[in-house]
Amino acid sequence: MMPVIEEFVRKYELEDFVVVTDSGLMNEQNVADLERNNNKYIIGARIKTESKRVTEWILSHSWVDGQMEEYDKGDGRRLMVGYTDNRVRKDAYNREKGGRRLEKGYRNGMLSKENINRRGHNKFLKMKNKVGGHQLWGNRGGRCMGWA
Repeated sequence: MMPVIEEFVRKYELEDFVVVTDSGLMNEQNVADLERNNNKYIIGARIKTESKRVTEWILSHSWVDGQMEEYDKGDGRRLMVGYTDNRVRKDAYNREKGGRRLEKGYRNGMLSKENINRRGHNKFLKMKNKVGGHQLWGNRGGRCMGWA
């Protein structure tokens, strides 16, 4: 990542800039490189990649639409967490859509224990070795969303 940033800064003669990336580039090496070069940065993150302590802090809030909270991670790092009702609705819609796709694949015989992966909505599918032993679980693994 750093060679791309360095070339961009050189090409456009930048002196003051902020690197903004999505969670796909968030790994310890890239963050260490940014910090070693004294770059300012913003990285989009997912709750599931955070520590248990941070995740529990996030989930302990009673969020309201438009709310932003800051969590001090130490060492000059801070986590900004935002909540919007629109995103909650979008995520719920996508989970339901993914569940419908999994169910359709299962009902059509396209989904079996042998060909399932653990990516996307498939990670919510729990398959057992008995007839009728297939269940789709909610995103926290706490409730069955439907078919078996």
